[in-house]
Amino acid sequence: GSACAGLSRIAKMSLKYVKVKIKRPDKLYGKNLPEYVELWAVEAREQPETVPAGESPIIWRLLTTHTITEVGQAMKCLEWYSNRWFIEELFRIMKSKGFELEASQLETGAALKKQVVMALQVALTIMLLKLSLNREEIIEAKLVFNQQQIAFIDLLLKTEVEGNTIKQQNPYPYQSLAWCAWAIARLSGWSGYKSHGPPGFISIKNGLDIFNNKYQGYLVAIKFLKDVYKG
Repeated sequence: GSACAGLSRIAKMSLKYVKVKIKRPDKLYGKNLPEYVELWAVEAREQPETVPAGESPIIWRLLTTHTITEVGQAMKCLEWYSNRWFIEELFRIMKSKGFELEASQLETGAALKKQVVMALQVALTIMLLKLSLNREEIIEAKLVFNQQQIAFIDLLLKTEVEGNTIKQQNPYPYQSLAWCAWAIARLSGWSGYKSHGPPGFISIKNGLDIFNNKYQGYLVAIKFLKDVYKG
Protein backbone atom coordinates (compact mmCIF):
# COMPACT_ATOMS: atom_id res chain seq x y z
CA GLY A 1 0.00 0.00 0.00
CA SER A 2 0.99 3.64 -0.25
CA ALA A 3 0.05 6.75 1.66
CA CYS A 4 -2.06 9.27 -0.24
CA ALA A 5 -2.79 12.71 1.22
CA GLY A 6 -6.44 13.76 0.92
CA LEU A 7 -8.01 17.11 1.70
CA SER A 8 -9.36 16.02 5.10
CA ARG A 9 -7.30 13.01 6.20
CA ILE A 10 -4.34 10.76 5.41
CA ALA A 11 -5.62 7.64 3.64
CA LYS A 12 -3.66 4.41 3.30
CA MET A 13 -4.23 3.14 -0.24
CA SER A 14 -3.62 -0.09 -2.12
CA LEU A 15 -2.67 0.34 -5.77
CA LYS A 16 -3.34 -1.91 -8.77
CA TYR A 17 -2.84 -1.44 -12.48
CA VAL A 18 -3.41 -3.63 -15.51
CA LYS A 19 -3.65 -3.38 -19.29
CA VAL A 20 -7.22 -3.73 -20.58
CA LYS A 21 -9.10 -3.91 -23.86
CA ILE A 22 -12.41 -2.14 -24.36
CA LYS A 23 -14.59 -3.48 -27.14
CA ARG A 24 -16.05 -1.12 -29.70
CA PRO A 25 -19.84 -0.69 -29.26
CA ASP A 26 -21.80 -2.81 -31.73
CA LYS A 27 -23.71 0.24 -32.97
CA LEU A 28 -20.52 2.14 -33.81
CA TYR A 29 -19.44 1.45 -37.39
CA GLY A 30 -16.59 2.74 -39.52
CA LYS A 31 -13.91 1.37 -41.81
CA ASN A 32 -11.02 2.70 -39.74
CA LEU A 33 -12.42 1.94 -36.29
CA PRO A 34 -10.59 -0.84 -34.41
CA GLU A 35 -12.58 -3.59 -32.77
CA TYR A 36 -10.84 -2.94 -29.45
CA VAL A 37 -9.13 0.00 -27.78
CA GLU A 38 -6.20 -0.81 -25.50
CA LEU A 39 -5.90 1.23 -22.31
CA TRP A 40 -4.38 0.96 -18.86
CA ALA A 41 -6.62 0.70 -15.80
CA VAL A 42 -5.51 2.02 -12.41
CA GLU A 43 -7.30 1.39 -9.12
CA ALA A 44 -6.48 3.09 -5.82
CA ARG A 45 -8.53 1.69 -2.92
CA GLU A 46 -8.43 2.91 0.68
CA GLN A 47 -7.58 0.31 3.30
CA PRO A 48 -10.14 -0.25 6.11
CA GLU A 49 -7.86 1.02 8.90
CA THR A 50 -8.00 4.64 7.71
CA VAL A 51 -11.70 4.82 6.79
CA PRO A 52 -13.59 6.97 9.37
CA ALA A 53 -16.64 5.42 11.00
CA GLY A 54 -19.75 5.90 8.91
CA GLU A 55 -17.87 6.86 5.73
CA SER A 56 -17.19 4.95 2.52
CA PRO A 57 -13.60 4.16 1.52
CA ILE A 58 -11.93 6.20 -1.20
CA ILE A 59 -11.89 4.29 -4.48
CA TRP A 60 -10.42 5.77 -7.64
CA ARG A 61 -10.67 3.79 -10.88
CA LEU A 62 -8.98 5.44 -13.82
CA LEU A 63 -8.49 4.59 -17.49
CA THR A 64 -5.56 6.12 -19.31
CA THR A 65 -3.78 5.95 -22.66
CA HIS A 66 -0.45 6.38 -20.84
CA THR A 67 1.58 3.21 -20.62
CA ILE A 68 1.91 1.94 -17.04
CA THR A 69 4.54 -0.68 -16.36
CA GLU A 70 5.68 0.41 -12.90
CA VAL A 71 4.27 1.87 -9.69
CA GLY A 72 5.78 5.31 -10.31
CA GLN A 73 3.84 5.70 -13.56
CA ALA A 74 0.59 4.68 -11.86
CA MET A 75 1.25 7.16 -9.04
CA LYS A 76 1.81 9.91 -11.58
CA CYS A 77 -1.67 9.26 -13.04
CA LEU A 78 -3.16 9.45 -9.55
CA GLU A 79 -1.33 12.73 -8.95
CA TRP A 80 -2.80 14.17 -12.16
CA TYR A 81 -6.28 13.01 -11.20
CA SER A 82 -5.97 14.53 -7.71
CA ASN A 83 -5.76 17.96 -9.37
CA ARG A 84 -9.25 17.52 -10.84
CA TRP A 85 -10.77 19.21 -7.79
CA PHE A 86 -8.68 22.34 -8.35
CA ILE A 87 -9.67 22.42 -12.01
CA GLU A 88 -13.36 22.14 -11.09
CA GLU A 89 -13.01 24.94 -8.54
CA LEU A 90 -11.28 27.13 -11.14
CA PHE A 91 -14.18 26.72 -13.55
CA ARG A 92 -16.66 27.24 -10.71
CA ILE A 93 -15.07 30.63 -10.05
CA MET A 94 -15.10 31.42 -13.76
CA LYS A 95 -18.75 30.46 -14.25
CA SER A 96 -22.05 30.72 -12.38
CA LYS A 97 -20.66 31.10 -8.85
CA GLY A 98 -18.05 33.68 -9.78
CA PHE A 99 -17.57 35.71 -12.94
CA GLU A 100 -20.63 34.28 -14.78
CA LEU A 101 -18.82 33.98 -18.10
CA GLU A 102 -21.63 31.84 -19.53
CA ALA A 103 -23.93 34.88 -19.25
CA SER A 104 -21.60 37.14 -21.21
CA GLN A 105 -23.32 39.34 -23.84
CA LEU A 106 -20.19 40.00 -25.89
CA GLU A 107 -20.86 39.58 -29.61
CA THR A 108 -17.44 38.66 -30.99
CA GLY A 109 -15.21 35.70 -30.24
CA ALA A 110 -12.15 37.94 -29.90
CA ALA A 111 -13.82 40.06 -27.23
CA LEU A 112 -14.96 36.95 -25.34
CA LYS A 113 -11.42 35.54 -25.42
CA LYS A 114 -10.07 38.75 -23.89
CA GLN A 115 -12.72 38.59 -21.17
CA VAL A 116 -11.85 34.96 -20.44
CA VAL A 117 -8.13 35.75 -20.16
CA MET A 118 -8.77 38.62 -17.73
CA ALA A 119 -11.17 36.52 -15.65
CA LEU A 120 -8.73 33.60 -15.65
CA GLN A 121 -5.95 35.80 -14.28
CA VAL A 122 -8.14 36.93 -11.39
CA ALA A 123 -9.47 33.39 -10.82
CA LEU A 124 -5.92 32.06 -10.51
CA THR A 125 -5.14 34.81 -7.99
CA ILE A 126 -8.20 33.76 -5.97
CA MET A 127 -7.10 30.13 -5.99
CA LEU A 128 -3.56 31.08 -4.98
CA LEU A 129 -4.88 33.12 -2.05
CA LYS A 130 -7.15 30.31 -0.91
CA LEU A 131 -4.48 27.60 -1.19
CA SER A 132 -1.92 29.73 0.66
CA LEU A 133 -4.01 29.31 3.83
CA ASN A 134 -3.25 25.57 3.84
CA ARG A 135 0.49 25.76 3.13
CA GLU A 136 3.09 25.25 5.83
CA GLU A 137 5.78 27.24 4.04
CA ILE A 138 5.57 31.04 3.97
CA ILE A 139 4.77 32.60 0.59
CA GLU A 140 5.51 36.31 0.41
CA ALA A 141 2.61 38.63 -0.40
CA LYS A 142 4.66 40.42 -3.05
CA LEU A 143 4.11 37.40 -5.28
CA VAL A 144 0.60 38.77 -5.91
CA PHE A 145 0.41 42.31 -4.49
CA ASN A 146 2.59 45.39 -4.89
CA GLN A 147 3.97 47.18 -1.84
CA GLN A 148 1.26 49.86 -1.83
CA GLN A 149 -1.48 47.20 -1.90
CA ILE A 150 0.20 45.36 0.97
CA ALA A 151 0.34 48.58 2.98
CA PHE A 152 -3.37 49.12 2.32
CA ILE A 153 -4.17 45.60 3.51
CA ASP A 154 -2.26 46.40 6.69
CA LEU A 155 -4.36 49.56 7.07
CA LEU A 156 -7.60 47.62 6.55
CA LEU A 157 -6.58 45.07 9.18
CA LYS A 158 -6.00 47.78 11.77
CA THR A 159 -9.13 49.82 10.99
CA GLU A 160 -11.81 47.42 9.70
CA VAL A 161 -10.91 43.75 9.85
CA GLU A 162 -9.24 42.65 13.05
CA GLY A 163 -11.11 42.54 16.34
CA ASN A 164 -9.98 43.12 19.91
CA THR A 165 -9.58 39.49 20.95
CA ILE A 166 -6.74 37.12 20.06
CA LYS A 167 -9.14 34.91 18.08
CA GLN A 168 -10.03 37.91 15.91
CA GLN A 169 -6.39 38.72 15.07
CA ASN A 170 -4.73 37.66 11.82
CA PRO A 171 -2.85 34.45 12.76
CA TYR A 172 -0.54 34.33 9.72
CA PRO A 173 3.00 35.72 9.33
CA TYR A 174 3.08 39.44 8.63
CA GLN A 175 3.00 40.33 4.92
CA SER A 176 2.72 36.69 3.84
CA LEU A 177 0.23 35.70 1.17
CA ALA A 178 -1.85 33.82 3.75
CA TRP A 179 -1.90 37.00 5.88
CA CYS A 180 -3.41 38.83 2.87
CA ALA A 181 -5.85 36.01 2.14
CA TRP A 182 -7.15 36.02 5.72
CA ALA A 183 -7.75 39.79 5.59
CA ILE A 184 -9.44 39.64 2.19
CA ALA A 185 -11.71 36.78 3.25
CA ARG A 186 -12.76 38.77 6.33
CA LEU A 187 -13.92 41.60 4.04
CA SER A 188 -16.45 39.21 2.50
CA GLY A 189 -18.06 38.49 5.88
CA TRP A 190 -16.13 35.33 6.78
CA SER A 191 -15.86 35.13 10.57
CA GLY A 192 -12.14 34.41 10.81
CA TYR A 193 -12.69 31.77 13.50
CA LYS A 194 -10.92 28.44 12.92
CA SER A 195 -13.91 26.64 14.42
CA HIS A 196 -16.04 27.90 11.52
CA GLY A 197 -13.72 26.38 8.93
CA PRO A 198 -11.56 28.09 6.29
CA PRO A 199 -13.06 30.53 3.76
CA GLY A 200 -14.18 29.12 0.43
CA PHE A 201 -13.09 30.22 -3.01
CA ILE A 202 -16.22 32.34 -3.51
CA SER A 203 -15.66 34.10 -0.17
CA ILE A 204 -12.14 34.94 -1.30
CA LYS A 205 -13.53 36.16 -4.65
CA ASN A 206 -16.11 38.40 -2.99
CA GLY A 207 -13.52 39.72 -0.56
CA LEU A 208 -11.09 40.47 -3.39
CA ASP A 209 -13.82 42.43 -5.20
CA ILE A 210 -14.40 44.50 -2.05
CA PHE A 211 -10.67 44.99 -1.56
CA ASN A 212 -10.17 46.21 -5.14
CA ASN A 213 -13.04 48.70 -4.81
CA LYS A 214 -11.67 50.03 -1.52
CA TYR A 215 -8.15 50.18 -2.93
CA GLN A 216 -9.27 52.25 -5.94
CA GLY A 217 -10.95 54.67 -3.53
CA TYR A 218 -7.77 54.76 -1.47
CA LEU A 219 -5.72 55.71 -4.55
CA VAL A 220 -8.19 58.46 -5.47
CA ALA A 221 -8.00 59.84 -1.92
CA ILE A 222 -4.19 59.85 -1.97
CA LYS A 223 -4.15 61.68 -5.30
CA PHE A 224 -6.68 64.21 -4.03
CA LEU A 225 -4.63 64.93 -0.91
CA LYS A 226 -1.45 65.31 -2.96
CA ASP A 227 -3.21 67.77 -5.27
CA VAL A 228 -4.55 69.74 -2.32
CA TYR A 229 -1.15 70.06 -0.66
CA LYS A 230 0.48 70.98 -3.97
CA GLY A 231 -2.06 73.81 -4.29
